[in-house]
This record gives sequence, C-alpha cells and structure tokens, in this order.
Amino acid sequence: MARQEEEIRSNFQSILENQQEFTAMQANISAALENVLHMAILVDSQSRLIRTFFFYCCVAFLLYMSTTAEQTLRIRGHLCLGLCASVMLESGVIKLGADDDYSTQLSMVLLLRSVLFAAATVHILHSIVTYKRG
Repeated sequence: MARQEEEIRSNFQSILENQQEFTAMQANISAALENVLHMAILVDSQSRLIRTFFFYCCVAFLLYMSTTAEQTLRIRGHLCLGLCASVMLESGVIKLGADDDYSTQLSMVLLLRSVLFAAATVHILHSIVTYKRG
C-alpha cells in the first residue's frame, strides 16, 4: 500500500513538472507569435507604402499625359499639388493606422483616392470648358 502511494506521488510529481514545462513552452510560443505578428504588421505596412508609391507614380504619369493639351496645361501645377497632398495623407493613414483593421484603412484610402479623382476630373473639365483662345 505504501509502495502504491509512493508511485502515485511520483507520478503526480512528474505530471506537475510536465505541466510546468508545458506552461513555460506555451509562454515562449505565445511570445514568439506576438513577435511574428508585430513583424508582419511592419512588413505589411511597408508593402502598402511601396504599392502606394507605385500607384501615385502611375497617377503622376497619367496626370502629365492628360494635361499636355493647351487647354489643360495651366492647371497642371494645381493638380500636382493636390497629388502631393494626397500622397502625404495616404502615407499618414497607412503609417498612423498600422494597428487599425485593414478594411477600415482600405476604406479610408479608397475614399481619399476617390476624392482626388473627382476633384481632378472636375478641375480638368472646368479648364477645358472655360478655355478661351488668344
């Protein structure tokens, strides 16, 4: 009977030690996952900034091409300033909102781009309509 009690105690002690090791491993895994998540957020933010830069380079080229006509040449500076402001605002949304939900951030960026596109379209159409020769 004493021998069985001793075996039960040693088994119980072994179970407690294994449970403590498991708890320590869980804490290490949790810390590692937190580090990986933090790095993924940083990498995702940087990749979004790179995509934003590429997008606005394409927009700048299209803006240049669409304002080469004589009617629209005089508004190119205004549109470029608006483009620069939009780049700065979108970069700020991406950098400052890195902890926000991706869908919230995406909706803010799309709203910003839509406002830029609408303002540029209205500005270009207004300059074409009001153009007076000579």
